[in-house]
Amino acid sequence: MSSGSYTHGRKLAGLLTGSLLFFATGAFVLWQNLHLTVLWDLSYILENATRISLGQLPYRDFPFPYAPLTFLVQAAIIKLFGRVVLHHFFYAALTSALASLLTWRILLRLLAASRLPVRSVAFLLAVPLIFIGTGGIFSHPFYDSDCTLFILFCAWLLLRVEAAKFPALWTFACGFLLVVPLFIKQNTGLAFLLSAGLCIAWLGICNRRAGFLLLAGAATGFAFALALIGYTVGLANYFHWTIQFAASRRLPGLRAIFEIYADPALLWIYVIFGIGLVICLAPKLLQRVMPRLSPSAIWWLAATLLTLPFLSSVAALFLQEDTSDRGEALLHLWPVVMLASLGFALWQLRRGATIGRLLPLILRSSYGARLTPSGRC
Repeated sequence: MSSGSYTHGRKLAGLLTGSLLFFATGAFVLWQNLHLTVLWDLSYILENATRISLGQLPYRDFPFPYAPLTFLVQAAIIKLFGRVVLHHFFYAALTSALASLLTWRILLRLLAASRLPVRSVAFLLAVPLIFIGTGGIFSHPFYDSDCTLFILFCAWLLLRVEAAKFPALWTFACGFLLVVPLFIKQNTGLAFLLSAGLCIAWLGICNRRAGFLLLAGAATGFAFALALIGYTVGLANYFHWTIQFAASRRLPGLRAIFEIYADPALLWIYVIFGIGLVICLAPKLLQRVMPRLSPSAIWWLAATLLTLPFLSSVAALFLQEDTSDRGEALLHLWPVVMLASLGFALWQLRRGATIGRLLPLILRSSYGARLTPSGRC
């Protein structure tokens, strides 16, 4: 087979894979909407979006403790296509499909330097998003899913500008867009902006031009957003409702935020996963203690220990009779994944700071903001 035919085949396979993830995710979200409607949350989104479409401004004309962009987008849909709920269902399907597609593309770039079969592994990791993606469980337009989609878009764009050697205009524009999630959802967007800013400053130590352009873009985007808010609804109004009021009503204390990590049920998971992580990152230590073990045996031991917590959670879905116990078994994986991603990210950074190596830190910090009893702010 010629190199041209091989390249064409790879492009065709990539197109088919991306199309499968995109359309399967969108179809699942639409199917969810045929039999599942959470009227309370959906009506809250659509009621406020309708008020905005009629000319009222949040924060100034009516109380509103949320960031504006999700509601502005839904207001635009109402203004353009009328008050038909089906349009909003299609929007939720589209955003969820794009999130699955972007996740798959990010995985392809992050795994490109590994020895794994990149396309197969990326596809297998992305397949669950068809059912549990941004719109898989709550299948209506919501600020959580919108914020996640835009964070994924920013992550993908950061990887693209790095691959292109940080062209000035696109790098500045990428930094400008990093501010957008803050105005979709306060807690996740703020954590993303702060963590991205710190990691970009770290990147600037190795690549001053890239760090300067990204931070300058972010500062410009933030200043532009504040100027626009001040001109339309007033900065004092926006700060009162989205920061002061929202924090007083929904922000838990630090003890409650970190309580999830101190659950006694997580002790065995920490021990097993920690041992597997140490063996995976430093296999020579185990080989010194047990010299008869072959490298392949050490690898299989590490892989087994690392997967045991996940296998136990999957088994709990079938063995536990209580629905809440099955849900807790899945939630117990969240702190482990967060801590593991931190460990792997820091280990990778010993070879130098790049966007690909900093990205786990950015995303980990962003979604660490959701580790609260209510999950929202």
